[in-house]
Amino acid sequence: VKISTQPVFMEMIADTSKGAGATGMAAASSSNLIQDIRKAFVALATDVTAANPANQVALMEFGQASITIVKSTSKMADLEKGINKLFPKPGADSVLSEAIVQAANDLEKAAGPRRIIMILNIEPGIEASREDPKALNDALKKSGASLWAVSLQQGPLKNPMHDVVLLALATNTGGRREVLVGQSAMINQLKQYWAQISSQYEVTYTRPAGTPTQVRVGLRAEGVKISEGKLRSLLP
Repeated sequence: VKISTQPVFMEMIADTSKGAGATGMAAASSSNLIQDIRKAFVALATDVTAANPANQVALMEFGQASITIVKSTSKMADLEKGINKLFPKPGADSVLSEAIVQAANDLEKAAGPRRIIMILNIEPGIEASREDPKALNDALKKSGASLWAVSLQQGPLKNPMHDVVLLALATNTGGRREVLVGQSAMINQLKQYWAQISSQYEVTYTRPAGTPTQVRVGLRAEGVKISEGKLRSLLP
């Protein structure tokens, strides 16, 4: 058992639908949400690229269509430039499901096992993509990626499936999903996620003499939690 030193491959997914433009809020604050999304992703990308020069980060948006803004790179300057190009699309609905599938397909080609999908989405939002939840789960399972989501709740849910699907996908893949009510907390939440990801351990199982009848995984230390979804994806 040791702290993992393998590089991280991360897809950051930003909400640029009309929710990111703070529809229904005062005009003076209409750009605040996208500014906070930018700041949060710049802070996260800075930490990820500084932690290991082999770490790779990509950036996508999902307003009206899922679009890759920055391909996988370790260059913070390129990531910051791409993040600052994020703008809300006033008439655009969310296609978060489509973006998750695309990110999973991209990460399936990554040259290492530590694959992360990091989402920032704004609620309320109308989901325009029609991907079946099982298809999302299958795509993530095939990619080996874990899903981490931060949802900023600005009003009543227009698509309750966001709650159900994001929580289920995060749980099944060993990630996390948190709902915030204040955009100022997004940076700290992403930093908490990264602290957890960067503290991952590598556990190597070796086969003992004879034929083992059972593999048992457990913990003796108090206050320590196993991400069971990730374990299920690694063990037969």
